[in-house]
This record gives sequence, C-alpha cells and structure tokens, in this order.
Amino acid sequence: MSRTPVSDHLKAVVSCLPHPVRRAAGLVLCLISIWLPFPLKAQDAVETLEKLTYMTESYPPYQYEEDGELTGLYIELLDLAFKEIGLSKSAQDLVRIVPWARAYKRTLNLPNSALVGIVRSPMREELFQWVGPFSETSERFVIVHRLHEDVEATSHPRGSFRIATVRGDITLEYLERAGIGEDETLLTPDPDSIIDLIRKDRVHYWAYGQDVIEFKLNEADLLDEFEITAVLGDAAIYIAANHATDKAALKLLQQAMDKVRKSPEAKVLHEKYGITNTQPVRRLKHAKTR
Repeated sequence: MSRTPVSDHLKAVVSCLPHPVRRAAGLVLCLISIWLPFPLKAQDAVETLEKLTYMTESYPPYQYEEDGELTGLYIELLDLAFKEIGLSKSAQDLVRIVPWARAYKRTLNLPNSALVGIVRSPMREELFQWVGPFSETSERFVIVHRLHEDVEATSHPRGSFRIATVRGDITLEYLERAGIGEDETLLTPDPDSIIDLIRKDRVHYWAYGQDVIEFKLNEADLLDEFEITAVLGDAAIYIAANHATDKAALKLLQQAMDKVRKSPEAKVLHEKYGITNTQPVRRLKHAKTR
C-alpha cells in the first residue's frame, strides 16, 4: 500500500488554517520541505543497514560463538557502530557465522550482503566495497609447526609436511608470495577442522592468523606443543560489501566505525579480548634458527 508523502499531509493542514495564519504556515512548510529529505535519506540508510545480509566466519577472539551467543572483538565493535547509527537490532542479531569460502562467494554475488572480518588486499580491492578498518591494531599471520616433529624451522617448509590453512583465506596469498604453492597446502573449511587433523597427527604446520591459532590451540590444550616457524605479514581487518550495496548506507556505517575506533569503549573491548592498541598479547614462541 502506497504512503501519502509527509509534505502532502502538511499542505492539507495548512489549507484549513485561517488566511493570516496560512501565510506564515506556508513559509514554515517551505522550510520543512527543504529540510525534510535529509533525515529521510538518513533513515533510508539505517533501514538498509538493518536489512543487509551480514556473514562472518568463526575466527576467535574476533568473532565466534560462546554458549550459543555470537561474540568477539569485531562483533562488539560493530555493535557499538550500530548503536551509534541508531539501528534497532544488534550485531548479534544481524550477523551469522558461515564457512569462510561460502561467505566470501555469497558476498561477491549477492546484492546487499556484507562479510564481516576480512583482510583488504590488492587482489581483493576491486571486488568489494570496503568499510573499516575495525581497529588501529593489525592482525599477524604466521606459520607454526609442532615441536616434537624433527623438521627444519625455515620460512619454506617442504617435503612430506603440507601446511594447513582455511580454504579461500588471505593466508594463501601470503604463502604464494613466500613461494609456497597450493600443492604444498592442505585446505580445510575452518580452524576447528585443522585442530581435528592435529589431534589425528595429520597436520604439523598451520598457516593462519596468529591470534586465532593461539586461541584454538589453547582451547585444545595444545599451545605448548607449537612454535612460530615464520611471520607471513600483518594486515588490518575490514567489512567487505557487495558492489550493489547502497553506498549511502555504507558511508553511514563508515562514519560510525571511524568514531567507534577512537572511542574509550573500543579501548576497553581491546583489553577485554587481550588485544592492546599497540600490539596483541601473543604467547607462541618463535622457532630458534637451527
């Protein structure tokens, strides 16, 4: 059912007023007509943001489920941005966890979709619209290996040991730059699959975000069995949106995230998740040169 424009209602009210009052009211109506489109456009952007399809992967401590609830540093920062804008729904309500490769493909092809928690790389730059970064702190990507294996700790693990990582992850770009091809990697749908393979003694190298590796290894009581073989690089994390997503809505989200990123609340959240504004607190040791 179509709605009658607000300006038409105002005109109807003014026409019923006595003539002396009508003239003054007409001037007010003119001013309202000039001003009115701007908040309406902002409201349209808010409604668009509430209707987007938000996807993310399980990537603790940044985004993950705990006791059936979505949480993590980036989820809570996004929620602050949503509150800043005035969304009626929370990030926990709107974001859902999807396997990485599927979430990436859907964001590429599905209008009004967004992928929460992604590295903005030169290869990806033209594929999406970008909002962010979430934090002034970069994530570090590393290769780790199991200590009890008699393997050489170099930046190019070779031989029978394949490097596990998540299918479609930015880590593959880092490995390629390091001269490590896909035939030397073992691709999995998520970090939990890698932990399962480690328990089965089928994986000895893991390339991924260091904070996530530490979180998952600590959760599995395996942290002391691994050390860092090589640092692949550091990168800031963003939200990627499909190109068909409304630009005004994304601009509004960008403004809110810029404000949140510098807020005292953001600092508190970084400390809550052990990520300081200078450098994350990391516990994995680096391998000694042998």
